[in-house]
Amino acid sequence: MNKIGFKPPIDEVKQLSQGEIPYTLTRLDWLELKLNASFGCYPLVDKNSGFFYSAYPSKDTIQMCVYHRKDATQDYIHNLIDYGKTFLLGHLIHLGWDWVKIEVEILPN
Repeated sequence: MNKIGFKPPIDEVKQLSQGEIPYTLTRLDWLELKLNASFGCYPLVDKNSGFFYSAYPSKDTIQMCVYHRKDATQDYIHNLIDYGKTFLLGHLIHLGWDWVKIEVEILPN
């Protein structure tokens, strides 16, 4: 029944396909979207290196995946990781979320 007490006949109720079933994002899913969208606004020194974020709500974790050129130095990779962590921590501090764990994965070339 709707607010005025009218119940539509069953044959008028639309059955949803699998692609139409609503999905509610978790807070970490929203953070992942925001981080990846926000970071796209900042140019990197090298287009072949960078990072992206993945949310794992069941583990209360945001994973930062780092990719880089084969000839990248260890200092360059560590600076990239530090920059990505600082970017993430800034968002977490702003939100007041001290419960989020951070994992870093360096992707193979």
